[in-house]
Amino acid sequence: MTAVPFAFVTGPYRCVAARKDRPWGHALEVSVDDAASGDLLNSIVFACHPEFTGFETLQALSTDQLIGLARAQLASGALDARLADPQTRGWTLFYRFELPAPPEPTS
Repeated sequence: MTAVPFAFVTGPYRCVAARKDRPWGHALEVSVDDAASGDLLNSIVFACHPEFTGFETLQALSTDQLIGLARAQLASGALDARLADPQTRGWTLFYRFELPAPPEPTS
């Protein structure tokens, strides 16, 4: 299967994602550039693994849905410090997909 790259911008990042499954589960490889300068910050592999919560749910998602999860993780700001760290510039970082929290029940 040939991965078709998908480009998107989220916050300060310009990204290109491609589906690159691993033997244990679905994965995306995302090239993350600084949107302002165009400089490569890092490559990120977002993956799911049977040892983590939500594995079956993640395995059932389409590529578009996985890209949505990766995009949300990048937009959340949770990865900003690592992406800004000059010591990791140009590295390939591995993260697991994070499923959104279920909605709070309403009374």
